[in-house]
Amino acid sequence: MSGLNRVSKWFVRGLLMQSALEAAKIIGIVGGLVVLVSGVYFFAISRLALGIVAAVISRKVTQLLWSVVMVVVGVLAYEFDSGSSFWSYGPVLVIVAGVIGIVVHIL
Repeated sequence: MSGLNRVSKWFVRGLLMQSALEAAKIIGIVGGLVVLVSGVYFFAISRLALGIVAAVISRKVTQLLWSVVMVVVGVLAYEFDSGSSFWSYGPVLVIVAGVIGIVVHIL
């Protein structure tokens, strides 16, 4: 009976990790698109480029290195945000996606 319990715990853990990584991908894509749109809206090439980078690498958040890169891109995008209220949510979402990816890899 304990063997089945271990298998079910392993299976559930795998499902939770996969679900968290899929959520991180979606959050990263949404955050990257918000950064991209804010770059177009404010004619900011830096935000435009960071939004494209965040949206593209968000599908690779399943790897630890790309999760760290997501956090760095999010922090850079936040720095270039210049304090506009609504548009700061994009970089925050990119940072959250990277942190979720890192936490899933550490656990």
